[in-house]
Amino acid sequence: MSFRRLLLAGALLSVLAVGGWIARGAGRGASDTVASRLAGAKTTATPAGTARLAGIVERLRRETAPEVPPGALPASLRGTEVDGALPVDANGNLVVGPAVRRFFDYFLSAAGEESEAALQTRLGAEIRARLDGAAAAQALDLLDRYMEYRARARDLGAERVADLDARLERVKQLRAEVFGAEDARALFGDVEARDEVATAQRRVLSDPATSEDEKARQLVELEMQLPEDVRRARAASLAPLHLYREEARLRARGAPPEEIRAARQAAFGTEAADRLEELDRQRAYWQQRVDDYRRERAAIESDAALSEAQRSAAVDALLGRRFSEPERLRLQALDRLQEQSGSK
Repeated sequence: MSFRRLLLAGALLSVLAVGGWIARGAGRGASDTVASRLAGAKTTATPAGTARLAGIVERLRRETAPEVPPGALPASLRGTEVDGALPVDANGNLVVGPAVRRFFDYFLSAAGEESEAALQTRLGAEIRARLDGAAAAQALDLLDRYMEYRARARDLGAERVADLDARLERVKQLRAEVFGAEDARALFGDVEARDEVATAQRRVLSDPATSEDEKARQLVELEMQLPEDVRRARAASLAPLHLYREEARLRARGAPPEEIRAARQAAFGTEAADRLEELDRQRAYWQQRVDDYRRERAAIESDAALSEAQRSAAVDALLGRRFSEPERLRLQALDRLQEQSGSK
């Protein structure tokens, strides 16, 4: 039976009309009393809250041990650390916020490797392994709503809405509709703050009547409107781009390797600077191999003593000697890009 039907069936349980959240114990049987599960739970004195409460109770009564998708984690999650968290307050209630959203998104990022049902089952098992009582019930209910939000957001994304501001507003309305204003603000407030600032910054950048100095000033002012934690996260995410631009500026004026290393150390530390230098060496070695191959290929292709078939065979043999199969695919992609850029 679907969860929506369970909600309707549970609504008939008038004894549970107190509303609110039901405590949910991982691995506990239906013999637990409803009263014990209600201990410490929040109450919501609304018909919708009562119906949701009743549905959760009915699902608790019918549910057997959760079935976790067989096998190891999806390939994209193996060897990674779980992002986000499921924080609980002093009263044992789930603290809804960005950490919970990131926790859900971490496991749901494997979409495409597993079905939506399998992803939700896996996430439910992770919740039960970490939480008990009221917090577990609240997290599982929030997960149900989050999966509904994802499905409806996909449908919304398929619609053609040319105006970006209008699209963002529709997404914001959808969040409030699915989660309620309070939970929507707690889950997505940081995202919406970034969106609003980014939208305002786009308007500043596209204003032809504003000078470059004034644009720079307004952009900084808008950035300062973001919460401090959001500013820190944005700064961290943009740091590689800033370093890339600084390196390009240094290389353009012929800066020595020591100066480039100093910029890398200042941005990310000594260990990261070492890794970037090793990456530079690997790229230089690869580029040297490509240049050598292209010179030999050009010599073969210009050899008038060879027929077209002989030139083609010689180039294939050269490619096979110099590069592995994955490298050949990479080289062929580079050649196509070079041809496309040369034809423009």
